[in-house]
Amino acid sequence: MNRFFRAAVLAAACCLPLLGVTAASAGPHVPTNACSAEDSDCLTPVDAVAQPSSEDFNPADDAGMTADVSAFPFLNNAVVSMNPNNDLLDGSQDWVPEFAGEVPYPGSETTIFGLNQHDFSLYGGDEIYQLQLDSFGFDTGYCLQITTANVGVLRSCSTSRRQLFIAHYESLPGISAPSYDYAFAALVAHAPTSLGHWFLRGPTSGNGQVTVHRLTNFGPGNPSPYMWSAN
Repeated sequence: MNRFFRAAVLAAACCLPLLGVTAASAGPHVPTNACSAEDSDCLTPVDAVAQPSSEDFNPADDAGMTADVSAFPFLNNAVVSMNPNNDLLDGSQDWVPEFAGEVPYPGSETTIFGLNQHDFSLYGGDEIYQLQLDSFGFDTGYCLQITTANVGVLRSCSTSRRQLFIAHYESLPGISAPSYDYAFAALVAHAPTSLGHWFLRGPTSGNGQVTVHRLTNFGPGNPSPYMWSAN
């Protein structure tokens, strides 16, 4: 399992009991069998927003990242959204996180993807991923990309800075650490914020297009559409 979505495993082992949920009650909310059989890293990204809200922080009930595959295999610019039903099993929620590198530590004389010393000081050692849609295990060649309008769509995988995300599990200046081993996902492309980046965000309703925004502090233990895990 990629570290970006390690919470999918750890939540079942340690965190769900804290929320009054057992692994058995979490249900079979998983990617399609075909995708899982083709790639053991196949998963469905989820954010910490569920319906009902009492199930927030339960990856089995959190809203799932969903691509519009209605025009498959013509997927360029297909909308990527969040759906309260993370168990559609129609290939639209089959994703594979592909490791692209690691943020250098402060003082490093080398860089990656245009990151700078400020990034190194905040995210040094964090891993970088892109998310590819692998519908029913089929390598579509399309990845989640954030447009210049800051919304999520599918574009041909290119490891561009608008397709890459830094997985961050710790606190940041003015921001509490993600809860229950969820992660923040910082878009690698730079943004005019003190943290240097916009952060991947689902809609607060759990239903709507994926976007990026300035990271907001929700406080320890509180659910947030900026916190990510997976099934």
